[in-house]
Amino acid sequence: MYNQDTFSEETIDFKEVFFKIWRHWELFLIGIILSTIIVFFINKFQKPSYKVSTTLLINDNKTALDPQVILGLDLYENKNKIQNEIEILQSYTLIKQVVEKLQLNVSYFEQLKYFSNEIYEKHPFTVIIDSNYLQPINFKFNVIFHASDSIELFWDEALVKCYDYKTNQITEFKTIPSHSKIIKNKEWIESDAFRFKIIINHTNSNLPKQNFYFTFNSLNQIVNEFSQINFEIVDKSSIIRVSLEHNNLYKAVTFLNKLTEEYLNKELSTKNRVAEKSLDFIDNHLSEINDSLYKSEKSLQNFQSTKSALNIDFQSQAMFEKLGTLQNQKAEALIKKKYYTYLFETLDKKNEVNEIIAPSLMNINNPILNSQIANLINQQGELNNIKFDNNKENPYKNSLVAKIESSKSVIQEYVQNENKNLDLTLTELSSRIDKVLLQINNIPKTQRALFNYERSFKIFDNIYTFLLQKRSETLLAKASNIPMNEVIDIARPSNYKMTGVNNKLNYLIGFIIGILIPGIFIYLKYYLNSKIIMDSDIEKETSLPILGHIIKQKIKDSNIVFSNPKSQIAESFRMLRTNLDFAKKHSGPQVILVSSTMQGEGKSFISNNLAHSLAINGKNTVLVMFDLRKPKLFFNIPKVNFGLTNYLIGKIPLNEIIQPSEIENLSIIQTGTIPPNPSELVASEKTETLFQELKKIYDYIIIDTPPIGIISEGYVLSKFSDINLCVIRYDYTRKNQLSNLIKGLDSKKIKNLNLVTNFMETGKKAYGYGYAYETYEY
Repeated sequence: MYNQDTFSEETIDFKEVFFKIWRHWELFLIGIILSTIIVFFINKFQKPSYKVSTTLLINDNKTALDPQVILGLDLYENKNKIQNEIEILQSYTLIKQVVEKLQLNVSYFEQLKYFSNEIYEKHPFTVIIDSNYLQPINFKFNVIFHASDSIELFWDEALVKCYDYKTNQITEFKTIPSHSKIIKNKEWIESDAFRFKIIINHTNSNLPKQNFYFTFNSLNQIVNEFSQINFEIVDKSSIIRVSLEHNNLYKAVTFLNKLTEEYLNKELSTKNRVAEKSLDFIDNHLSEINDSLYKSEKSLQNFQSTKSALNIDFQSQAMFEKLGTLQNQKAEALIKKKYYTYLFETLDKKNEVNEIIAPSLMNINNPILNSQIANLINQQGELNNIKFDNNKENPYKNSLVAKIESSKSVIQEYVQNENKNLDLTLTELSSRIDKVLLQINNIPKTQRALFNYERSFKIFDNIYTFLLQKRSETLLAKASNIPMNEVIDIARPSNYKMTGVNNKLNYLIGFIIGILIPGIFIYLKYYLNSKIIMDSDIEKETSLPILGHIIKQKIKDSNIVFSNPKSQIAESFRMLRTNLDFAKKHSGPQVILVSSTMQGEGKSFISNNLAHSLAINGKNTVLVMFDLRKPKLFFNIPKVNFGLTNYLIGKIPLNEIIQPSEIENLSIIQTGTIPPNPSELVASEKTETLFQELKKIYDYIIIDTPPIGIISEGYVLSKFSDINLCVIRYDYTRKNQLSNLIKGLDSKKIKNLNLVTNFMETGKKAYGYGYAYETYEY
C-alpha cells in the first residue's frame, strides 16, 4: 500500500507553514512597502477632523432648603429639565437660526496642488448673494486674482440645482454654460441662474497666488452638517458638555459659541416677551382706569366746592370705611375674574402659551394654577423645538401634543371652577355691601353723597396705584432679566482633539494589511489550490519516495545536460541519477519506465536528460520512445519513417531501428510509423523479446511512455521495468489526479514505484528539501 493512513489525525505542521510563508517572503516585503506608501499619501492628503467643545450650566433656581431638594424628589425633574435643554440645543429651529446669522450659505476653498482646503476664518474675498434671485447650489465658481480691484471668475458647464433662499427650496434645474470673465470689485454678476457680487478683502501687497473657488449651500444642507452635535451630562451635576466634530476648526468653534449664545438669547428673549405682554396688559387697564379716576376726582372736587362738605362724622366714617373695604375686595375679585376670563380665552384660541401672563402679576398667588401653567409652558417649549424639525422623526411629538391639549383642558376646567367660586364671592360681597348701604341711607344726604364721591375716587385710585406698582415691578424685572443658564467654558481653537487622522494607527493598519493580503494569497494558493505546489502536498497523498527534483530553468534547451553540463539543472539530473542506485532491486541491466499522470508534466524531457546523464557517466544507455500516440524527438538526429512500431510488427530487425546519437554511449529508438492500435502492439510478445534483446546490449534502458494516468500502455510496460518513475509537475499536476493514479497503481500492484518532481521554482524550497537551483522553462 502506497497511501498514507487517511484516518490519521491531522495536526498543524508549523514547520511546513513557516516554509510556505518563507517561500514568498518577497510578497510580504512588497505588501508592507506598498501599504506604507499608500498610508503615507493617505496621511498627507486626508483632511483631519477636529473635536471642539463648550460647557453649559443648567440652573434650576432651587435652594438647598427647597423641600423637594431636601427629600430628593427633584432628581427626576432635574433630569427631565436637562434633557429638555438638550432637545432645545439640538433643535432644527435653533441650528437654523445660528446658520442664518453666521451666513454659512457660502463656502470658500483654496485650490492646492493635490486637494482643496476650506477656508473660513480669513478668506480673501466675500460673496454677497441677492436672495431675490435663484442661486446654483453645490456648483463651483473658480476665482483667480489679477489685482487688488479685479479678479477672473470662471466656471465649467454643468446642470445645476437652482435654490430659492427665500423659500429654502430647490425650484428647478438649469444648464449653465461654461464662462470666464474679468470682474471688478463689488461688481454684480448675474444670469438667469444666479446673481451675486464679490468683495475683495486684500490689497496688492498681499495678493494671493493660489486659485480659489466658492460654492453656495442650501439651508438644510448646512443644518444637517452641523446637526451631529454630541452631548455629555457630567456625572452628578447639571452641567452639559456640548461637542462637535468638523474638518474646519475655526468654523466648528464659531458655530458652537454662536449656538450657546443664541440658546441663552432665546431664553432671555422669552422672558422679555412675557414682560412686554404683561406691560401691554397693564397699560391697557391703566388707560381705562385713568379716565375713570379723572372723572371721579373731578366729580368729588365739584361736589365739595358746591356743597361745602369737607368732612364726615366718626360713625358715618366707620360705615363708609367698611363699605370701602368690601368694595375693594369686590374690585380685587373682579380683577381676578377678568384675568381668568383672559386666561380661558387665550387657551381656547389654540394659541401658543409661552407668553401667558403669570397669575402672580394679578396678585393671584395660587400654587396649583402656577404649577399647571409652568408645566404647560414647558411642554409648549419642547414642542416648539421639534415641530419644525423635518429632518428628525420624533415619536414623542404626538404624545407631547396630546399632553398640551390635556393640560389646557385641566387649566380651563380649573379656571371655570375658580370663576364659579368668584361668582359666589362677588354675590356675597354684593349682599354685604347692600346691607351697609341700607345703614348708610340713614346718614344725611349730603354726607352720603360725599361718601359716594370719595368711595368712587378711592376705588379707582387704589386700582390705579396697584397697576402702577405692578408696572414698575414689571419694568424692573425686565431690566434685570438675565439668562437662567450660563456658559462655563467657551469653545476655543487652542482646545481641540484631532479625530480624523491618526498617523500611527494608519501605519499600524497599513502594516497589518500589507501582511494580511499576501497571507490571504498564500492561503488561497496552498490551501484552496487543487494543484501540487510543494512536496508536502505530495506527502499528503502518498508515502512514495521522491528520487529527484528537477528545477525550473530559463534556458530553452531540451538537451540541457549535454549542452550545459555545469548548470544547476544538470546537477539535479545527476542527483536523480545517483538516487536511482538506491532504488535498484538487483544488479545488472536496469529498465527504467518514465511516465506521468497527464500530458505536459515533462516526462519526455526528463527521460531525454536522464538518458544523457547516464550516458555521460559512462553507462551504455538506450532511450526507447514508447509513446506511440504523440512521440517527441529531442535529439539532433534525423527523424526516420521507421522505428519501434515497425519492429513490433516484425518488418524490421532490432539492429536497424537503433540509432546512435551525438553523445557517446547513448542510442535512440524512435517511434516510427504511428500505428492505429498502439495498445495491441505494446501488449504483443514482440515487446517482451525487445527488452530481452536490449538487456543483452545496454546497462540502462529508459522507456518514455504515454501518461500512465490516462493511457493503459504504461501499465503493460511496467511489468518489464525494474524502476518506475512517475513525473509530477509543480503548479500543474492536480492533487486528485495524483491521488487517483496512486490508487490505480496500488490496485495493479505496480512494483518499485518512485516519484520525480519537475518545474520547481528557483529558491523556493519544497518543504523538507533544500534545493535552490536556477530556473528553467521549456
